[in-house]
Amino acid sequence: MNQLNHEASVVGVFGSQGCGKTTWTSAYIANHPARLRFIYDPEHEFSARFKLRPARTPRGLDEALATGWVCYQPEVMFPNNDEGGLEFFAAWSLAVCERVPGTKLFVFDEAQRYLSPNVTPPNLRTVVNRGRRRGLDVVFISRSPMECGPKMRREITEVVTFHFTEPGDLDWLSAYGFDPERVSALPLHGRIVRDRFGREKYEGAASPSGAVGRAGGAPAPKPRPQPASIGRPAQPATAPEA
Repeated sequence: MNQLNHEASVVGVFGSQGCGKTTWTSAYIANHPARLRFIYDPEHEFSARFKLRPARTPRGLDEALATGWVCYQPEVMFPNNDEGGLEFFAAWSLAVCERVPGTKLFVFDEAQRYLSPNVTPPNLRTVVNRGRRRGLDVVFISRSPMECGPKMRREITEVVTFHFTEPGDLDWLSAYGFDPERVSALPLHGRIVRDRFGREKYEGAASPSGAVGRAGGAPAPKPRPQPASIGRPAQPATAPEA
């Protein structure tokens, strides 16, 4: 299903461990106006935060799809292979999006694990490069923009940065429109958000009790999955036997 009128949205969330990236992203996920949310969750973090039953098998994926919140954990289908799990989940999500109208959201954490300066896994690359045609927005988390590779960085439409002092990261953020001195002076949990047109959208703290997301400053509401009335998607060719 081609959705050419859907505006591309690829949000990169960058910062060191413990700075508030996952808290901010959780609020963003909850406030995003998506019909479907596809969350890759090998560390079980998002399923715990949102109190969701994780999907671990093809049947579990189908059951989660009916709620509108698919939180996929790969250890059953892809033991000790998070990279393979992400590639499968990206292909599976794209297959669903081909058949379902409206806005969807794809989420993955620790992007530096799966990306390199010269290589982006092909199914993930399709999600990022061509997800717009399927109404699919993307938000990903990484400890550093420089570890995500230039091809991935070129697709970003909005950057959320927390405190940085590394020269390479600050140089890239400066080229994106950030003031390096302000970035390096951010307090713990402080962040600045800018889009690719140079517009600064928000600056402030992302505290666990009041994370700011897409809703412009409102605390993240408790997610209430809604039925999506979606049939079983075709299984991508990369899916192994469960």
